[in-house]
Amino acid sequence: MAIHPSFRCDGDLWLGVHSDFGAITIEEGVSASGPLVVTAIQPLRIGAGTLFGPNVLVTDHYHGDLRDPAHCALPPSLRPLHAPGPIEIGNRVQLGANVVILSPASIGDDAVVAANAVVKGDIPARSVYTGIGSLARPISGMGLDGE
Repeated sequence: MAIHPSFRCDGDLWLGVHSDFGAITIEEGVSASGPLVVTAIQPLRIGAGTLFGPNVLVTDHYHGDLRDPAHCALPPSLRPLHAPGPIEIGNRVQLGANVVILSPASIGDDAVVAANAVVKGDIPARSVYTGIGSLARPISGMGLDGE
């Protein structure tokens, strides 16, 4: 783990690296309301100046690859961990309360993800996404590039 000394979390914090290949990098100026849970089995980056609302979950893995019938025969807690892809959170990203980020995901610089959104996939830089009870979806650009 590489955590910049300026990182702060005002509530509960759980950072878990669950493989030899996993790593969590938290860059300068990141802050969280907490509770915040971040777990990884591969490299996961949180960019500088990112702000986490309360009760955010970021995880790059699942219990088993359900495309493998042998995994389905096991209880979830006994399945090998599986990461479909990396998670990259850009710089100055704002994540609202109760956001969940699942693998694979890439969130561009200066993006805003509204409360209760589930992110899986790509969110472009300087965009606002929302989603309640479903995957996050775009509601508008921020108009910074003539959108």
